[in-house]
Amino acid sequence: MATINRRIKIFVRSSPTLYHGAKTAQSAVLAVRRTRWRLQRRAIFHQYVEKHHVRKLELGAGQYAADSWLRTDLDPTVSRAGSSAGPLLFLDATARFPFPDETFDYIRSEHMIEHLSVEGARAMVDECFRVLRTNGCLRIATPDLDHLLALYINREDLNSEQAAYVSWVASELMGDERRATPLFVVNNAFRAWGHTFLFDEDTLTEALHDAGFREVHRVAVGESDDPELAGSERHALAVENAAANEFETMVLEAWKLP
Repeated sequence: MATINRRIKIFVRSSPTLYHGAKTAQSAVLAVRRTRWRLQRRAIFHQYVEKHHVRKLELGAGQYAADSWLRTDLDPTVSRAGSSAGPLLFLDATARFPFPDETFDYIRSEHMIEHLSVEGARAMVDECFRVLRTNGCLRIATPDLDHLLALYINREDLNSEQAAYVSWVASELMGDERRATPLFVVNNAFRAWGHTFLFDEDTLTEALHDAGFREVHRVAVGESDDPELAGSERHALAVENAAANEFETMVLEAWKLP
């Protein structure tokens, strides 16, 4: 049964029509619940603020627990059963955040911003800048368009890392080893899982600068000079392949300076 369910999920995710249809149907149900979720936000937020002097906001937290972070998601029902990290707070990252100015010391999102339109992504980083305290940091992890396009550009001479990634995506995410070519893998990155806009480093850096961040730099997955951010990525747990996650992911840290 688990194998059948996995194949169904792969099939739905690989088809934009089915994926977005499923999400649309789900959204209709979720819309009914959002009124209740909005009413719960104030209590969740104040409970978090009372317990944490260093305040950290996670956008699109999903099911993987992050201790000491205020975890938010468009669907707060996705929290993993048995998690000790507390409830998820409902938040639409493209709308105004329900928090006062300069509330948080850190904000992070991981493999989430690519699900937003470019306008939605810019709205998100604008709001992150507003609710960050001075000297606070926004950390974003997202697929790297440069790395993905390089698969196609170098399709006749892939290095071992690229070849392993292509094979893994085709077999594990697309469920069809016959599609283990850069052409299929790149198209899948653009179309599957509800992806809307894939960034390269320059374009995401520009959006961060436009929001007001002045110090933006790239770091490796899981690495940071700030111990509060080091080891914070958990997407590898979801895809069950740390090497593939490191290959496809870029991480930018943006600091709100005085």
